[in-house]
Amino acid sequence: MNYDDFKNSVVLIVDDLPQNLEVLGNTLKQKGLHIAIATSGAQAFKVAERKMPDLVLLDIAMPGMDGYEVCEKLKSCPATKDIPVIFLTAKTETEDIIKGFEVGAVDYITKPFKTSELMARVYTQLEIKKSRDLIKKQKAELEDANNNKLKFFQIISRDLSGPFTGFLGISKILMEQGYKLNESELKELSSELYISLETQYKFLENLLEWSKIQIGKYEPKIDSIDLHDVILNIVSAMNNLATSKDIKIEINVPQHSIVKADAEMIKKIVSVLLSNAIKFTHRGGMINIYSQEDDKAITLSVKDNGIGIPENRHDFIFKIENSYKREGTEGERGTGLGLVLANDMAKILNAELSFESNVNSGSIFNIKFLK
Repeated sequence: MNYDDFKNSVVLIVDDLPQNLEVLGNTLKQKGLHIAIATSGAQAFKVAERKMPDLVLLDIAMPGMDGYEVCEKLKSCPATKDIPVIFLTAKTETEDIIKGFEVGAVDYITKPFKTSELMARVYTQLEIKKSRDLIKKQKAELEDANNNKLKFFQIISRDLSGPFTGFLGISKILMEQGYKLNESELKELSSELYISLETQYKFLENLLEWSKIQIGKYEPKIDSIDLHDVILNIVSAMNNLATSKDIKIEINVPQHSIVKADAEMIKKIVSVLLSNAIKFTHRGGMINIYSQEDDKAITLSVKDNGIGIPENRHDFIFKIENSYKREGTEGERGTGLGLVLANDMAKILNAELSFESNVNSGSIFNIKFLK
């Protein structure tokens, strides 16, 4: 057992006698443990809820609420039920010891105690709790992984089956009746097929990137990135798309706006935000990309004066199980996964993606990069 592993552990000592608290407190501090103190049963429960200690050393004979009642209360509360309790008491009768275990204690030490024995039992319970916490964490991670896997297949089933039915329908028309169609009709069907296939290809790309993030296979390459240069490159790449709708893009990001991040992830996030802004802004509209900086962070914002997001969709924008698809102002199609992916990438970069939006008043999406 490596005792250094427990130097950040917190032990709550509960005793109504100051001299006992002093002796126990000094013993634990000398071993590098952190302590919290309570002088009554009622105070013990409040301290336990606030401090969430890794272990409780609990006296039994106290005025008001005794140690047995404290232990029962701790074990009945969902927040504190997993905190191990060791009774440390002068009560040596067999029935007292049995009752201690019946109310939920993991060990029972009688006074006067030997320091070596006390510390051996303390470390044993801290080790057990550490192992249980690790198992609990791994179980939660496994459940999350299984839930994400389920979401993955639900999305594939929901969002791919419909479009492919359409692809098959168009292909069947071209195969069986193509010779009957004139050039204009052929062009219309071919264009519809191409646009639909392109949309689904982007959907699959986003879905695969999202799945990599969920299983921890998306490793960021952190470097110093100038947001000004990134924005210029992205706007240049999307300028034709904006120009086709007579949308003006203003850039107010100073040079040397440096953040520590992965260049490709930032490009992906900003590209999603700008693409959405263009898609949901009316012809002749305006998009403003700007940044604000203080001592703690740089915040990059993409603001449009488009159609906005209905308030009843605000809570679901970043959730894959509720991915939100709708057409742009001129019928542009989307995958419904762009913002989900952008939000997950922002989390990997320790950045925060947030937004403000009102119907018919536009949206502002903000990415806050901590320094």
